[in-house]
Formats: sequence, C-alpha cells, structure tokens
Amino acid sequence: MNTLRHEIEEKPPGHHLRFEKNWVGKLYADRHCINGGLYLNYVELVKSAFLPGKYDIITCSCGESGCAGIFELVTVTHDGDRIVWHLVEPGPERWFEFSKDQYRSALLESLRWVQAEVPRPENPNDYPFGHTCIYPWHIDWCIRTLETGIIEETGYEQ
Repeated sequence: MNTLRHEIEEKPPGHHLRFEKNWVGKLYADRHCINGGLYLNYVELVKSAFLPGKYDIITCSCGESGCAGIFELVTVTHDGDRIVWHLVEPGPERWFEFSKDQYRSALLESLRWVQAEVPRPENPNDYPFGHTCIYPWHIDWCIRTLETGIIEETGYEQ
C-alpha cells in the first residue's frame, strides 16, 4: 500500500502571478511526486477521499487541466478501507493504493498547516497560492469536509 503525503513549497512568483510568493502543493505517493510540478485542485482531491469517481485533481495554474495537457481525469475507486487511483496523465500510467484513514489524515494535517501558515489575502476572492485553482474558502471547505465527512456545495461547482 502507498503512503500519501502532501507538502507545500514556497516559490518565487512567475511572470503571470500577482503575489510575492507562489505556494505550490506537491502530492506524493511514498517518495514519488504524483503531480510532477503541476497544480492541485484541492476540492477535487478532498472529494476523492469520500466518493469514487473521476476527478480533476491535477491541473494547470489557470485551473484548466487541458491547458496542462491533461485530458484523462484521475479514476478513484473505494474498496473497503482502501482508496485506489488509476492515473494516466501526466504519464506514465500508474496505479496507487492508499489506506482511507491515512489518505484523509494526511490531507487534513497538511491543509490545517496551509490554513495556519499560508497568508490569507485580505480580499476573500483573491487566492493565496498565486494561481486560480484554490481560494481561502476552498481550504476552509476542505478542512471542514475532512473533519466531518460531509460534502457540502462549495460554490466551486458554479
């Protein structure tokens, strides 16, 4: 079984970013970075912790996975106490198997750190990560969902 780990790395902003810092999430299965420098959609990632389906977890800084050349969503299945990923893009094609408890607790711990340490913009419609994939209230939603196990509408669906 793989171990899920999420880290946040602080990088200087790119030419298209409007913040002094760019906080980039890296998702690992054991020691291997799954998203390979691409961005993460945290709402989709957290939903995958509770429901099987196809998820747009790995994306471009603009929020459109196709812009990053990803047209095949991550297929997530739930089997008892396991969460299984089938990842085609970005290549190579891979399978990962995680413990549900470890998956959820790793995300919760990491996102609590993000909530505490990544500066929140004064305007709630700005985003702290230096890209458009996630807003502060999405992080709040992710944490609340991981704590309660209840998936509510985020506004992200609109």
